Amino acid sequence: MPTTQPFQKHPRTGMYYLTVPFSTAKKFNNEKRITCKIGTITLHCALQYSKDIGHFVYIGKENQKKILAAGVDIKKAIFSKDTSVHQFKMPPELKEVLATDPLANKVFQTLTPGSKRSLMYLAGQPKSIDKKIERALLIANRLKEGVTSARLILKK
Repeated sequence: MPTTQPFQKHPRTGMYYLTVPFSTAKKFNNEKRITCKIGTITLHCALQYSKDIGHFVYIGKENQKKILAAGVDIKKAIFSKDTSVHQFKMPPELKEVLATDPLANKVFQTLTPGSKRSLMYLAGQPKSIDKKIERALLIANRLKEGVTSARLILKK
């Protein structure tokens, strides 16, 4: 496993990112949602642009750890348009809860794509399956109460 950090640190945000070559970014015709495949790891990303660094995608710490542990060359990253339904991996626990709760599902379907992705991210955060189920049930209950913001879902 390499000891150096292959990801670059954004000068303003402090978050780590991978650059996307201009020729590749140009192919997306202003599409923001893309996938980044590095070895066997596929990440759902948002194509960003900054004057000082050009086109890039943020890579979170958990995904950095997975990539570094796999020992793959990040220079061989393959970027493509994200054609998945939500442009994010739906946690099975949340999918099941929404399938069994029509009211929560109805509210979920009215949300913007970004709000849906935020809630899917929240549902998939816990490590244990029990906590993921608990989180999915909490999200469903809060949706039925009218709370649709991911920032407010976990607040009491």
